[in-house]
Amino acid sequence: MSGSTVAWIARPISITTRRNSAWGCWTGFGPRPSIPRLPTMDPPSPRLGMKADRNGPWALPWKRWKKRWQRGGCSMSKGYTLNELLIITCAKEIRDYENVILGVGLPTTAGALAKALYAPHATLMMESGIIDFEPLVPLNHIADAHSCRGFSYATDLFSAFTMTYRGFIDVCFLGVGQVDKYGNLNTTCIGDYHKPTLRLPGSGGAADFISYAKRTVLTLRGGEFVEKLDYFTSPGYLEGGDSRDRTGFFPKESGPSMLLTPKGVFKFDAETKELYLAQLHPGVTVEAVRRDIPWDLKVAPDLTQTERPSDREIDFVRQFAPTESAGRALAMELSIEAVLKQAQERGKE
Repeated sequence: MSGSTVAWIARPISITTRRNSAWGCWTGFGPRPSIPRLPTMDPPSPRLGMKADRNGPWALPWKRWKKRWQRGGCSMSKGYTLNELLIITCAKEIRDYENVILGVGLPTTAGALAKALYAPHATLMMESGIIDFEPLVPLNHIADAHSCRGFSYATDLFSAFTMTYRGFIDVCFLGVGQVDKYGNLNTTCIGDYHKPTLRLPGSGGAADFISYAKRTVLTLRGGEFVEKLDYFTSPGYLEGGDSRDRTGFFPKESGPSMLLTPKGVFKFDAETKELYLAQLHPGVTVEAVRRDIPWDLKVAPDLTQTERPSDREIDFVRQFAPTESAGRALAMELSIEAVLKQAQERGKE
């Protein structure tokens, strides 16, 4: 068998190839027993040293939680954290049958929620090349072995990027360090590049995904709005208007579609491509949003309030990713308290 023949057989056929296809059966990734989704799984062991009861940080005991899932659980009586609101809002941006590139952290949790509630036929993918997987737990990195649960097939990072260039990716999620009014991003450094005050993670696949994915959802948690980026990492709408299209480098209608922040949801004007405020989170005012933005922010004439999460959505997020749900700072604080308490108890012994 020639080398070219081997290469042709080894390459992925299509990201829409499912495990029930003839190709899936032939490679061993064929039909298999269905894997129960999170709502039907047994509760995990208590996390962060807390008891999983109604007095714990994640509220409902298991039996009530399970009954609400079985009933549909759409009541909205439960309080929620800001992180939960952001995750749930992100999840609602994933549509059924879409191909989705996920990152670590918030995007993975949003993808799991979307797959369970809104978009059961969405194809979730990791940058490392794991295609159509069933999220089990939050991932530590893009090649985390937990992303192999229920996957249809595995390729490599190069092929995952090639799928993006060929237009197969419908939506991706990117975190933001700095963002300007046209959605251009800095995720490289704050301050001078050679002597930065803060070194950020860098581009990774961000520049590729925002360039070629059909839609890009941006999340800003701890970042900032600026008139001019300290470092230009990833292209949004460049100088606004049709400047992105005029370059000839990007597919039509690609680019950032929305920006989620702790205070509201921003979208891009269809003509000018400038950010405008589309939704406010509950309890936030327009004046509070404007204080963070160095330019004259435009506000949608039909400004709305972000939809309040249902109990069902909140329960899922808390069950799947308690650290993301509470926020890393609070989760770390709870973890430290639990460790200190255990040390004190051992000292008494």
